[in-house]
Amino acid sequence: MDEALAMLAECDPRQLAEARSGQEILRRARAALDKVGAVNERVRTAAEAMRLAQSAAAGAAAAVEINERFRAQRAEAASNAPRGMSLREALARQGYASDDGKSFTLDEALAQIGK
Repeated sequence: MDEALAMLAECDPRQLAEARSGQEILRRARAALDKVGAVNERVRTAAEAMRLAQSAAAGAAAAVEINERFRAQRAEAASNAPRGMSLREALARQGYASDDGKSFTLDEALAQIGK
């Protein structure tokens, strides 16, 4: 401590002003670098957000494609579904089939037609 005080006592005011000025320059440079670091961090955060948004958009597009394929398959399955009624149902509605689901014999069918 004594040496530092002795050195300061030996320095002229211009040297002390330069030293203070140099420290001020270093402090400002450090603050500027810190700001650049903060900007870089913001850029990194923005880049991560952009990647996340792109990933979400790709996922949404894939989900839409899968949903469209599912709808197309469902529509195709609905169009391939059998329509109408079976022959047995049609005959039963018109009274030409037995109630228990068995087939009529020829005589029973002729008797039913004759009614």
